[in-house]
Amino acid sequence: MKVQLLSLAMVIMMAAGLFGQKPPKSKRIEAMKIAFITDELQLTEMEAQKFWPIYNAYRKEQKSLQQSMKLPDIDNLSDSEASAAVNAWIQREKQMLDIKEDFLKKSMEVLPAKKVAKLVAAEARFKRRLLSRLRNRPPRRPNAKRPTR
Repeated sequence: MKVQLLSLAMVIMMAAGLFGQKPPKSKRIEAMKIAFITDELQLTEMEAQKFWPIYNAYRKEQKSLQQSMKLPDIDNLSDSEASAAVNAWIQREKQMLDIKEDFLKKSMEVLPAKKVAKLVAAEARFKRRLLSRLRNRPPRRPNAKRPTR
């Protein structure tokens, strides 16, 4: 299964290259994250068939809520509007935690607890590596052309 997912990620990248376009950064990062998690968890084929639909539904719900979490232009808010915005943000954070709790409980129904614990650690490790990579890359010049591949 790991080989299949890695192959799928590579096919997506190559297909985009054939058409002269890269997949959006978010799609590339998501493909890298899936490959990373697959490698870290060492899922069996049966586990993967049950786990990935749960994970994909979780990510979809998470992304939907994250899009609604954008704060308004704070400088133009009155104190009461700012207070309402903060309270709304707190409620969305609670919803995010509920979504994650539901996901982890569902994951424990199809995976051993140890693999679910590894999943939590793998997601944190992936995020740290991604942020480290972003911090360490050189800044782009505003008018610089991207190299063609």
